[in-house]
Amino acid sequence: MIKKIKNLLQDEDDDNLAKRLLLHSLYLLIFELLKNTMDDFLRHFYCDGYDFSENKIEPIKNLENESLVINKDSITLPSFIKLTDKKKLKKHYPKLAKLFNKGKPFINEQIEKMVLLGAFTQQEGSLLKTQYRFLRNDVGHKLFQMLISDDLEEITLENVTSIWEMYAKLDKWIFLNFEVATDPEAYQKLSVSELEAGQSIGKCLLEIILNKVENIIGDRVISGTKRQ
Repeated sequence: MIKKIKNLLQDEDDDNLAKRLLLHSLYLLIFELLKNTMDDFLRHFYCDGYDFSENKIEPIKNLENESLVINKDSITLPSFIKLTDKKKLKKHYPKLAKLFNKGKPFINEQIEKMVLLGAFTQQEGSLLKTQYRFLRNDVGHKLFQMLISDDLEEITLENVTSIWEMYAKLDKWIFLNFEVATDPEAYQKLSVSELEAGQSIGKCLLEIILNKVENIIGDRVISGTKRQ
């Protein structure tokens, strides 16, 4: 702990501390965006009607106009209520809302599902479940200790770039394999290169954020871009 505290007290460059804090916040931002993108894809597009509970993902039935047994109570979910509509679920079927939301922290199972679908390689999945996730938890729960303790590694530019590349790969995979594949007519006029450049609005906005903070960081996060 002595070295980091000594540097903190002796360093007269406030921008250095701002850069360190920014790198940590960017890592957390990108990791959470990656996690939410993966979660939304599995829940809203691919796994409506699935229960993410405990250590497994299993079907609980196609709920539209079908009966569902919850704690021995059989109900029929009206067509105007979807699993993705959390407010209506909580209001009309609190037990169902609790069941469906149960297990949201189980990110490892979701990562494994994305590996199985081909969004990530086995190696990438392992990194996400271990090194990348552990770093995210440290930033989220131990940020102060990371800044003052010699026992904890700080987030580096390389860490931020790595998680960015993982998120960018996921975003591109979802666009090409599901957005384009399920509605080919909407994209039939686009060339291969144009399709390869496709991205979500979220990724586009994140690129703008990263480009705007490059001067503070002192280097590029997104490879292939040029600093002004």
